[in-house]
Amino acid sequence: PLIFIIDELDRCRPNYAVELLEQMKHLFTVSGIVFVLSIDKKHLASSVKGVYGSEQINTDEYLRRFIDLEYSIPKPSNKIFCKYLFDYYSLGEFFYSIERSNIDEFQNDGENLLLIAEILFNETNATLRQQEKIFGQTRLILNLFKPNQYSFSSLLFVLIYLKTIRNEFYQKIENNSLTLQELSNEFAGIMPSEFKNLSDLNLHYIEALLLQFYNNNKEYQDKVKLIEIDGEGNKTSPIKSKLKGYENSKDLVLSLDYINKNRYSDIKLNFLLKKINLTDPIIIQ
Repeated sequence: PLIFIIDELDRCRPNYAVELLEQMKHLFTVSGIVFVLSIDKKHLASSVKGVYGSEQINTDEYLRRFIDLEYSIPKPSNKIFCKYLFDYYSLGEFFYSIERSNIDEFQNDGENLLLIAEILFNETNATLRQQEKIFGQTRLILNLFKPNQYSFSSLLFVLIYLKTIRNEFYQKIENNSLTLQELSNEFAGIMPSEFKNLSDLNLHYIEALLLQFYNNNKEYQDKVKLIEIDGEGNKTSPIKSKLKGYENSKDLVLSLDYINKNRYSDIKLNFLLKKINLTDPIIIQ
């Protein structure tokens, strides 16, 4: 047999895709010729409707003229696919380099990035292409960090994800147009309604990093005091986290307090945004 394998026909120009289907049909009666189409059927159906200028056309019936047998490749679990992309783009070369392996604070960066990726992709049903794009961009952006430099991998990945999937939210962050409470609310909105098997990842810590760095972007007079002492001497925060699965915002206060005591507490969110937008100066040695 003579086998023609046609990949991604659905991503071609609509009229070209339909013309190719019509031309293939002329060869169907020739013995020994087989066509294998790798397609997203929904996208190809949209092309057919566009070419014929009608939303009423029965695309299933139309495509049945060309497709005798269908087989749907099952979608891999996000956990497996994230690990595949992590290895494919060699993120381990950065996270597990000799230089970073000698710094205790960086030990879990790679695992935390995989965990937050799985959480985000599960929550939004991101397509495999979107997941691949985000991991590819992450690898490119990590090249802008020095081996001994904080990458804040979980927060970095959240921001790259937002730029790709929720660009409107990302633009608000970039333009400093959100209040800190609005930022906290929006962050909670992209996270799952229930937390399962996430004991190794503190989402409140990622939220706290986002709030702290975003607050640092503001002018001095506009900054909010993120940790306050109440009348009973307890540490509180004016920001009330809406992350579900927690009884209150004590974990956010603890995370903010921990960040305040570390040497990276003064970092501005622009430190990450410039790298993500590829506007950070690149020094070639």
